[in-house]
Amino acid sequence: MAIQMRRGDYADFDPTKLVAGELAVVTSGDPNSDTGRALYICFEPGIVKRVTDYEDLIDQINAATQEIQQRLTASVEQSARDSLSFAESASSSAGTASSASESATAASQSASSAQAAAESAAAAAKDAKEYVDQHGTKPMTGATATATGTAGTVPAPQAGTSTRFLCSDATWKEAVDATQGKAINDAIAKNAADITALNSSLAKKADVTALANKVDAATLQNAVENIWYPKSLPSGFNSTDRYSMATLKDGWYWHAGNDGALNFPSDWGFMVKFGYEINTGDFSALFFTQGSGPIYRCSGNAGAISGWIQV
Repeated sequence: MAIQMRRGDYADFDPTKLVAGELAVVTSGDPNSDTGRALYICFEPGIVKRVTDYEDLIDQINAATQEIQQRLTASVEQSARDSLSFAESASSSAGTASSASESATAASQSASSAQAAAESAAAAAKDAKEYVDQHGTKPMTGATATATGTAGTVPAPQAGTSTRFLCSDATWKEAVDATQGKAINDAIAKNAADITALNSSLAKKADVTALANKVDAATLQNAVENIWYPKSLPSGFNSTDRYSMATLKDGWYWHAGNDGALNFPSDWGFMVKFGYEINTGDFSALFFTQGSGPIYRCSGNAGAISGWIQV
């Protein structure tokens, strides 16, 4: 029988169970080997070394060589990028220097132009002074209804007239004071309010006229009759139900024993209901028994109803 050594999957490999000089063969799952297989030798329990074969050495050398190549390539590329950046920086500096030179030239030209303008202005002022010295100055001539005024020196304002203003007739005029200005503004505002009120009145008059044109006498009479002339109660109407009473339109109603209405104090009579026609509104009602019978009342809203109480 062939001599065999400890062997098995890497998950079962326990170096502490080996003895000095013993070999252990990992047949699969070794994360330290590309193939998952490896050979270990024990120097003492718990201390082992992996034995490397020729094929593993070749793979490791190839891997190391590729890594060295990648590092060298990256270093060369970085050096190239740095050189290009330095070149661009140098070019930019040269451009800046050229621009500064051009700016200095332009500033020199502007200074020369400014000096020339100043000299021209000084010459014009000198000519103006000489003209005034020789010919003097003429006062301003005011305009009239038929004549145009002429340019010249304005008349000097007198003491105590600081609020006056110069008019085109070459005189100083009093300005409108605060009281006069307020009176003018108030008059303008009142006129605006009067105009607004007049427009509103005209609009209302137009609305009334339009309504009168739309509503004829027959329509108006019919509307009044619908409210104050007796009507039949809705089928199945319950006089003690607060929602039925709250939503019933105001007016007179005739109740007969065969109309299907419920819970009235008598089978025959008139009921008048008045109040809000919404579910939450208060209402009141009176019931007049036919003939000389008693009168009843009830009141309530959508939350409660008193029921019929004899008056």
